[in-house]
Amino acid sequence: MLATTDHFTTGQQTMVAMAPREGVTTVYARIGDAFAWACAAALAVLALLAAAAPRTRRE
Repeated sequence: MLATTDHFTTGQQTMVAMAPREGVTTVYARIGDAFAWACAAALAVLALLAAAAPRTRRE
């Protein structure tokens, strides 16, 4: 929430908001899709490990 006002308690409805004028650096701006690609690679590795694991039969 950048700003708020109450239209019912004041006679004059004016809203003042403070917003950044310059860009804010986020984690995504720094690393991009690297985290998503790392998750996809980890999923592929885990799937290969699960497929290659020896199967034991329980009785």
